[in-house]
Amino acid sequence: MRRFGLSAIAVFLALFASLSTASALSCTATIGDLNFGSVNLTTGSVFDTSAAFHVDCTGGAALQTIRVCPSIGQGSGGAASGGSTRYMTGTPAGQLNYNLFQDSGRSVVWGTIDGSVGSAAPPDITLALDALGDGTYDSTIFGRIAATQQSVPAGTFQSTFASGNVSVASDLAIASPTCAAVGVTNATTASFNVGATYPASCTVSSATLNFGSIASTGTAVDSAVSINVNCSNSTPYTVATNDGLAGTNNPAARQMQHGTDRLVYGLYRDAGRTLVWGDTPGVDVLGGVGTGASVPVTVYGRVQQQTTPVVGTYNDTVVVTLSY
Repeated sequence: MRRFGLSAIAVFLALFASLSTASALSCTATIGDLNFGSVNLTTGSVFDTSAAFHVDCTGGAALQTIRVCPSIGQGSGGAASGGSTRYMTGTPAGQLNYNLFQDSGRSVVWGTIDGSVGSAAPPDITLALDALGDGTYDSTIFGRIAATQQSVPAGTFQSTFASGNVSVASDLAIASPTCAAVGVTNATTASFNVGATYPASCTVSSATLNFGSIASTGTAVDSAVSINVNCSNSTPYTVATNDGLAGTNNPAARQMQHGTDRLVYGLYRDAGRTLVWGDTPGVDVLGGVGTGASVPVTVYGRVQQQTTPVVGTYNDTVVVTLSY
């Protein structure tokens, strides 16, 4: 009987020693890059993307609940608007405002314990460890480029998050209910990038230049119409107009058609009708530089003085080409 009792005590002491030497809690984190891809800021819209956030924790007590606090700072770009909005820096110039969020609705900013991103805080993550004292957590970081940034010039934009920008803290003590209480306990780090490309872009609208009802072409008849040009900020552009259906190769003597009858007219870049508008680069095209917003451009038309043709409806189609 004494031998049995000694054997039982030896097993108990060995088990107690094994539990007492469990390793300390350690967590690692990985964050995927947030790539917004190609964006067109002239639309004034928001642009969204997301990335995976993953945490692995080991060395805790079996079946214990821990708190994980992932703080994400400003990134290499910095923070705008009083620290509440992050921004990427552009090449060759400019900054592009965006932010990181905890929810798919992009309403809860993903922040830090130290308040470096305005008043935004990190999420409080509750993680239950398994019987071996290990646990994993998966979530999503949601990104959004803010709307109405038409004044940003075209370029490539990036912000880098390195060890100084990301801190993932954790605490075994359930008595620490918030990330403010956890602080930097058992802190680890992660790195990721945020990027977007804004290529130079332009659009132009079509319109109808209507001279109305003309009783006589014994004198010139004028009219005008606006087309809208929208190019990314700082992007040079030219607007050309072709010869129309008749192909006269003379911007001041294009021809509207009614069957076999013709009505001669011209298109001009100025109200005085002295600068013809054609399609020869460096000679008779209209040039400008984009602002990121839609800009009205006036097309000045003139039906030339000529013998009044037969009664009818005269038409022509002119192709407008926007180059940038």
